[in-house]
Amino acid sequence: MNDCYVDGILTQMIIASLSAGKVILEHYAKGFDSWSKEDSTPVTNADLEAADIIIRTLSKNCGDCAFLCEETAEALDDSGVPVRMSASRIFIIDPLDGTRSFINGTGQFAVSVSYVESHVAKAAVIYAPVCDKLYYAEHGKGAWRISGKNFVGELFCGDKLHVSDRENDLILLVGNTDNDPILRKVIEHNSHRISKVIPVSSCIKGCMIAEGSADVHYKFASYTKEWDTSAEELICREAGGIVTDANGAPLISNRPEIANLKGIRLLNREASALEMPI
Repeated sequence: MNDCYVDGILTQMIIASLSAGKVILEHYAKGFDSWSKEDSTPVTNADLEAADIIIRTLSKNCGDCAFLCEETAEALDDSGVPVRMSASRIFIIDPLDGTRSFINGTGQFAVSVSYVESHVAKAAVIYAPVCDKLYYAEHGKGAWRISGKNFVGELFCGDKLHVSDRENDLILLVGNTDNDPILRKVIEHNSHRISKVIPVSSCIKGCMIAEGSADVHYKFASYTKEWDTSAEELICREAGGIVTDANGAPLISNRPEIANLKGIRLLNREASALEMPI
């Protein structure tokens, strides 16, 4: 697909994300219903309404694409294989990344959407509605940040993002619920290189590394899924960062196993990689 085509897709992703963010904020202010899914993770009516808005907008305006969305069932072919595996174009969506933070009222949640062609992420949008920060990236064109209310349809304006150049005195981001003994050992082993450890929920972590306000994030556990990390991967990479699994191997978009079984690692630069304890 040519650049103009992907530009158009990205514009629709931004429009859909801003619309979803508006509905999420309405529920955040006025109240919402929440319950547990079969896997014991929480969901709210805000998650479901945001998912519906995003999928309807992209289906209407972006042609024939498959979807991988946290809040919708996978479409399967006659053999029981996800339809997305044979699709050349797919959207990967977390309509409300950070549902626990939404429920707890911390404000650390975001809309996350990526567009993938042939297993390569081409465009990504993350919108944090509470602070009205819109992050987006296109493959080969960099990563950008703008206030959502200032988006008027023009791409590649606002602040162009770039990771920091820190290799020591690192700012390390961890999840709000991280209680991983491996991560604790890694932090202790590298304490001489880490100046701050900041707990942050959702894909906002990738945006913080992309904009240079943090440097490193490691997740060794395997419970994150592609919809949690796909958009932040591209935004971080396009800002000059490095994204791999926790062992340093590349991540592939739209794979059969959607869980990040070997964790994830986001770095501002390779020299910032933390040393693993023996």
